[in-house]
Amino acid sequence: MNLPKQHMESMKLVGLYTVASNIAEKDPEYPKIRAGGALKGDVRPNKSQQFLVVRVMFDKGAADTDFIVRFSPGSCRLLMPKRGEEGEYVDMYPVGTLSSDAQTLFLDKLDDFLFVNVKDAPKGADLVFVVDNSTFEKGAPDGTFFEFKRLARVDLSGQKIKGRAKADENIDVMRKPLVLDPNWTPNQTPNPPPPPPPQPQPSQPAASTEQPAPAATKPSFQYVSAAVSADLPVPITAPAGASGFTKVDGGTGAFKEGKADALDVTRAAGGQAQGTPVTQVDVPDGSVMVKVSGSPAAGAASPWQCVTECDQIQLVDSTGKKYQPNGVYATYTGGTAQKFMMQYNKNSLSGAPQPPDASGGPKDVILMYIVPQGITLNELDDHQQKIQQLSLTATK
Repeated sequence: MNLPKQHMESMKLVGLYTVASNIAEKDPEYPKIRAGGALKGDVRPNKSQQFLVVRVMFDKGAADTDFIVRFSPGSCRLLMPKRGEEGEYVDMYPVGTLSSDAQTLFLDKLDDFLFVNVKDAPKGADLVFVVDNSTFEKGAPDGTFFEFKRLARVDLSGQKIKGRAKADENIDVMRKPLVLDPNWTPNQTPNPPPPPPPQPQPSQPAASTEQPAPAATKPSFQYVSAAVSADLPVPITAPAGASGFTKVDGGTGAFKEGKADALDVTRAAGGQAQGTPVTQVDVPDGSVMVKVSGSPAAGAASPWQCVTECDQIQLVDSTGKKYQPNGVYATYTGGTAQKFMMQYNKNSLSGAPQPPDASGGPKDVILMYIVPQGITLNELDDHQQKIQQLSLTATK
């Protein structure tokens, strides 16, 4: 399901969140269906624990032939270091899923059936775990990962909780109507059909029933250039011999053989702490990195839109296959200082990059894409609109 080298990622982890310990809880199943009886016990965290929400999104590649993603809590594994025991790990499973408005926790047994319909668009689920407060104080410990149906695995090392989970219409686990509304009847429709329009008089032409086409989203990115290069936009200084997840000046990074596997850095431009300069990213075998340079478009909804919605700025190859960026770099003014932010992950960006504390929008923006070696890139799309014709062969 998730094969980054072949650019197949049918499940994406959006981020880690939390919810209030006193959130409303509900059983999503009819009582008569529970063969072993109703759910028992209280899953609320104690004072040393918290709810951890793992938000995941699915596309059609994760679904069966009817575009339904079928899974159970028992197929969603969170592996974490065991508290107080060096080198020992423990498997954890969700106690339930959140409602789309993030106001209700639907409790589940390990073998409950869960469904997500991705026929019309990618949809997701908020999986809720109970974890110790201290576990994520400084980010997920090294070796922590999330696994879905043994087909997709995401490394969580160093990832931090982004805050409270918010309502998202794309989080859409299918629910049984009577669970949501005890007064629902099988003949009830969500919305009654509108009354038929009045018949026009002979002297008057019938009014058009066509709806105006929605206005196209204006591009957020002004293209300047594109090139194949594994060089970082700016060098990052790491501790000598850094391997795996480690702190760097202005953030965190993961390193392998002197190259960057992942970065999350925001700091002032200029000098860095002493250490070893890292100048390149670690690109998977059979792939290359393409850097697309530009700036915010004049008509963008916001100056930072090309950063926060960079997943909508996609390279398109000669077969029509699209590629989302694996990284983004932006320069900006913070107070009186010139700064930059850079996020990168050779597998995929985890969630939408957030704008820093800036005095205005970014100046220069570089998007970093990992694509298969040898393909031909024909265009750059921005929010499903072609903004630049390309003729770039992805070779080193």
